[in-house]
Amino acid sequence: MRNTLKITLFFIIVLAVMLFVPNICNAAEIQINEGDDFVQEVLNAEDNSTIYLNTDVEISNIIDLVGKTITIEGQNHTISGDMDALNALQQSNKTLIAASTGSTITLKDVTLTSSPKYGAQAYNGGKLILDNVYIYGCNYGGVLNNGGVVEIRDLTLGHNGQAGSNNGIEIGKGSSLAGSNIEPVLVMNGTLTSEQTENVIYVAENDEITSFEVQNILDTTSDRLYLDGNKIIVTDKDNFVKFESNSSDRVTADNTDGDEFIPNPIVTLDVMNMDSIKFEVKIGSELTKEDLASRIDLTGTNYQIDGFYIDEAYTTSFDFKGEIDGDVTIYVKLTEAGPIEEPENPSEEKPAEEVPAEEEKGEKDETPKTGVSNYIVIASAIAVVSLATIVVIKKKNA
Repeated sequence: MRNTLKITLFFIIVLAVMLFVPNICNAAEIQINEGDDFVQEVLNAEDNSTIYLNTDVEISNIIDLVGKTITIEGQNHTISGDMDALNALQQSNKTLIAASTGSTITLKDVTLTSSPKYGAQAYNGGKLILDNVYIYGCNYGGVLNNGGVVEIRDLTLGHNGQAGSNNGIEIGKGSSLAGSNIEPVLVMNGTLTSEQTENVIYVAENDEITSFEVQNILDTTSDRLYLDGNKIIVTDKDNFVKFESNSSDRVTADNTDGDEFIPNPIVTLDVMNMDSIKFEVKIGSELTKEDLASRIDLTGTNYQIDGFYIDEAYTTSFDFKGEIDGDVTIYVKLTEAGPIEEPENPSEEKPAEEVPAEEEKGEKDETPKTGVSNYIVIASAIAVVSLATIVVIKKKNA
């Protein structure tokens, strides 16, 4: 019986080794140093490999990965394109790095620049993960989501695009995917920052895109992706809008999928005898009297705030303990603060001080104007002299 258990345990261990060792062997680590062929190292890498950049690299061929999972650890180095060499290639989308069918590329701690078209692309179901990536100086756009999945963990976009325009992340479906049921998916799992405000995210006008999807991987510190009709909205963690895609009349997609955008409430302060004041607050937040008062400038007026109300007749006070979940108007009552005291002008001459009657008659007080401190000094000196005298007398009598 004991031998049977030992044999069974042995076969279990052998089976586990056979299952897991190939995966471990494939998870290679590749170091890229100056002079190495970075493109070929990536294309020849085994599945689940991690490639470390120990130097900046310039590439003259496109990295188009199919059917593998690769991580490129940039270690704060730069991948740039040789514009002339890349333009000489016959590829339609001259992208520095592309995750194509069945592949996943994670770019981490790296800068992409100088591409004839796009910095990085997710194509035909391929997935691109951007983690602390900076993309700038690419002629068409920073990122192309061409029927793939783009996950944003930490992405910063500089200026990408020709002339005075800017193109950040393009959502599209090229002619090569026409008729397929593959649609682009954009996932937020961190933060999106852009040095430009135009077209940070935009939907391609001429592609046959009939739908796209936005997703959020929930995190209280992350940005968010929402839909507003056919527009894509990017908000910060407090639901304040950071970016929005091109206007809906330029978007042909009609089967979009994702959470609908609910804007933050707008608070309107209707101040008596003054222009109204509008500002946005986080949904679910509470207001305070101090915050509202700080937004009302009464400088130079003879008014003070007398209360905050929910009606124009100033009969019902505003409830500061309630959460703001929709637009609200607060009526601010003012009252006169009383006469304004004129500040004293230091340049004006002060009236002369009254002279005591005795001094006016010419009678002067001859008493020395000595203070308490002078008396203490004199008393101390007398005490010291007296003590010295006693000591001398005693020595003589000794």
